[in-house]
Amino acid sequence: MGAVEVLKAAAEAHGLEVRAAYSPPQAARLLGIGENSVYNFIHSGRLRAVRVGRRFYIPASELVRFLEGEQDTPEVGPRG
Repeated sequence: MGAVEVLKAAAEAHGLEVRAAYSPPQAARLLGIGENSVYNFIHSGRLRAVRVGRRFYIPASELVRFLEGEQDTPEVGPRG
């Protein structure tokens, strides 16, 4: 099963609809990690996120990349 299918299955298992982007708490549930870890990954640049006002949103494509193990991103910090 590929990362896209894993993301879809995780969304369904957690009662979330498949969407273009997820909040950090939603992403944490999908990834099976804590919310603080998601925020740490965003701030360190390991997870790319878009900032809208005070909120972060992680694109579904970024979660797929993360699940596929492509976590070697440049240390640039969050986008937005």
